[in-house]
Amino acid sequence: MDYFDADVAYLTGLILARGQLIEQGDDRRIIIEFPASALTVEGIDTSYDQSIETKLGLVDIAFRLRNLLETDVDILSSGQEGYYLLVRFMRPNMIWRNLRLILGEATLFGAFRVLQILFDLSSG
Repeated sequence: MDYFDADVAYLTGLILARGQLIEQGDDRRIIIEFPASALTVEGIDTSYDQSIETKLGLVDIAFRLRNLLETDVDILSSGQEGYYLLVRFMRPNMIWRNLRLILGEATLFGAFRVLQILFDLSSG
């Protein structure tokens, strides 16, 4: 897996931690959840709203994933639960097939196994 660079490892980590893969007919989706709370952090000079900060961070993450996956990455609200990223593939392209190979048969973050390559320091 020589192509397992920082961007592929980042995507894989997101999916392993909070993602799911959905395949229904010709529709293939990756959903990555980012739970939120109503927490507001008070700093010395300012305060931070976790929901707003999460959404702002997702803009950068979505941009990085768009460049890697060459497809649209939508940032959607799930109400009080937070936000999620939605990646959609309309065909079983190489990206989708490689992700299925990397992640195995599991389709939900609770069932994924952390890959040995993520522990292998000599691969980076």
